[in-house]
Amino acid sequence: MLGNRDFYTQEDFTLDDSISFFDVLKNSVIEDISCTEVIVFPVLGASLKKGEKCIIGSVEFTSKSDFLEQYGATFERLRNSEYSEVNRSLDDMFQKSDLVAQVKIKNRDSSIARNATDEAMKRIYTLIRIIFPRVDFQYQFLGTLGEEYLETRYSFSMKLNDLEDITSLTAGRTMNSFSDSGINLLETVSKYRPRNDGYEKGRKWFIHCESIISSYVNGEKMTKFPKRVWTALYWFGETMVEREVNSLIIKYATCLEALFNSREGGISEQIAEFTAFVCGHSKDERIYIYDNIKNLYKLRSTAVHGGDTGISIDNNFLGVIQGICESAVVSMSYYSCEKRWLDSKGYQNFIRHILREYRFSIKGEKDNV
Repeated sequence: MLGNRDFYTQEDFTLDDSISFFDVLKNSVIEDISCTEVIVFPVLGASLKKGEKCIIGSVEFTSKSDFLEQYGATFERLRNSEYSEVNRSLDDMFQKSDLVAQVKIKNRDSSIARNATDEAMKRIYTLIRIIFPRVDFQYQFLGTLGEEYLETRYSFSMKLNDLEDITSLTAGRTMNSFSDSGINLLETVSKYRPRNDGYEKGRKWFIHCESIISSYVNGEKMTKFPKRVWTALYWFGETMVEREVNSLIIKYATCLEALFNSREGGISEQIAEFTAFVCGHSKDERIYIYDNIKNLYKLRSTAVHGGDTGISIDNNFLGVIQGICESAVVSMSYYSCEKRWLDSKGYQNFIRHILREYRFSIKGEKDNV
């Protein structure tokens, strides 16, 4: 419309021209956003049987064979069209992927739809990795084909004697993440679905996380409490793929701050107290969590000021912090959808509840031990 030569060569631009201009612009925008944008991701790390569908937070996962069967005729017509290069890329993607994820976005233009989908998928992957089986402290990988942290790095270590002869040779292999396409996604997720006998906190948090992600995908407004869970899911997802210790410490702390930073007092003290209350179930357990989070913040201070935290951290501590952060995300997901915290002031009321009932109990318990 703006490239029309007649528009720019007019000697006069009248009020009628202006009205006409904005009518055309409005109609163009309406035409664009009236379509449903479907964003498709080829996914690695799990499987589905033919005919199975798994919907998580408004994202639909299917097997690649079902997807190709549904759209195969369309793709075939593209082979000799202007989209032939796109079609070759699709062939390459689907050969290497395990699943296909589809996200439908309505009433938003293409760039906004793509950005919204990318943000939603980060949380979806975090949510699924939490419930997947893991080895030691390492999460199973489930994510978009081509993620940079799928690389496997190889190295060799040699020992040489004075004659520079090789006396030993060790091969090193670092896998930044691992995946198991044999895990059935639907069977795994079904364990967290409601059952006829109701469903307890152990499964309810997953449903609440899905609800938060769906609200974002559908463009619905969220109150502060679910917004904090949304942000924490992102930062916890970042820790799942981070291998540099300083960055890992900072991301764990940021995840907890997303959930608990209410600007009430010193941040390390406050985060330690709130985390202990939400994640601990006994006096000893709360004190244990409190002490570990205080230690996390000491290390965070070292990390952000350029110090080296690596030599002072063992894997056991990182595993403890990982477990605390996961518990915090799960618990706050559950609390965010409790009836008494659902309104616009739900998060503030939740914080007041902690401050009123537990603010000084942790320190008191600790002093009495």
